Amino acid sequence: MKKHVIKQRGTALKERKLDSKATDSFTIEYTLQEALDIFLRAKVAEGVRQRTLGEYVRHIRYLTEYLSVYHPSFMK
Repeated sequence: MKKHVIKQRGTALKERKLDSKATDSFTIEYTLQEALDIFLRAKVAEGVRQRTLGEYVRHIRYLTEYLSVYHPSFMK
């Protein structure tokens, strides 16, 4: 029985070095409430069910209550 071997064509790809010419970087800072609002709007855009949105809101409320009690500096 004859074996059919598929050989690799060409040479192996070398690892590419990415050169970024951009030297300016920036960060966007959101408050926790702003970030959570963005999250909820994204979920609405994804089309999640109303019940799921309600669960997200409930869990977010638990999170913010916990943070306000045990890590108040995080809530500023």
